Amino acid sequence: MRNILATFKSVTAGSMSTQVISEITDIRWLDNMVMYIAWTGAAYGTFFVDTSPDKLNWYPLNLDPVPVASGMAGNHRIDMNQLPDAYIRTRYVPSAGTGTLNVSIAGKLL
Repeated sequence: MRNILATFKSVTAGSMSTQVISEITDIRWLDNMVMYIAWTGAAYGTFFVDTSPDKLNWYPLNLDPVPVASGMAGNHRIDMNQLPDAYIRTRYVPSAGTGTLNVSIAGKLL
């Protein structure tokens, strides 16, 4: 049996006028993950993916390019492979504007 994380929404209709932090996802038995970020509206801000060994201390991944909302609707896909920590979450930090955020995540063990 393969370990999989079927696609599910970790953020549903989040208000981009304030900081949004997704549900915490357990990735201990997964090798590959993908995160789909989609937003509407006219928000400006930055997206982060944080990992944690213990759900208490969170560390941002170095993403290149750093995903940003720049005043219009958009989307971004983040592929992740063999992350060393046990937990993952998405974080959005606004700088201006408003919008609606949806984030989905999926994963599998090789």
